[in-house]
Amino acid sequence: MQRAGGSTGMQKAAQLISQAKRSVGDTTAAHEAKKELERLLQEFERNSAILDRIEKVIQELLSEIPVANQLRSIKGLGSIFTAAILS
Repeated sequence: MQRAGGSTGMQKAAQLISQAKRSVGDTTAAHEAKKELERLLQEFERNSAILDRIEKVIQELLSEIPVANQLRSIKGLGSIFTAAILS
């Protein structure tokens, strides 16, 4: 099957791939994407650490509230939900 321009889809794809290999932006884009991924991973790790600290504080505070133990005994009700209910 030929396109209106006279070339087949496979020829057009081969031509695009050939031109992309010579593209300057190809390596720059990959480098920038890697840096962005590293930044996002660092941000994720930082946010995870913050959430862990918050959860520890919540658990400490819940240990001071007598009713909290009863609520935590409910299946599926974790520390965060227990704290939300009590707040």
